[in-house]
Amino acid sequence: MQGRANHHIVNATGMVGLLCILSACTQPTLKPICPQIAPWSAAFQQQAAAEIRANPALVALPEIARQDVVLRDQVRACQSGAHSQASNKP
Repeated sequence: MQGRANHHIVNATGMVGLLCILSACTQPTLKPICPQIAPWSAAFQQQAAAEIRANPALVALPEIARQDVVLRDQVRACQSGAHSQASNKP
């Protein structure tokens, strides 16, 4: 009886080892998830710039606008990277 139990353990261990080796050969395809940005019209951008220039005492809103520009640039870079990765697939 003892020999049969050891045989099953050896078989199971070998099978687990084989599965580990085989799974190491494959790499998952990772796709970046990029947020969507709502486009602003040129008229809206001009209005926002005019309002900020007309109120020089504002401190927070110009900083928010600067940070938003950076975030939008990052989203565009993410989206262009996601598209180039998709086109490079075999």
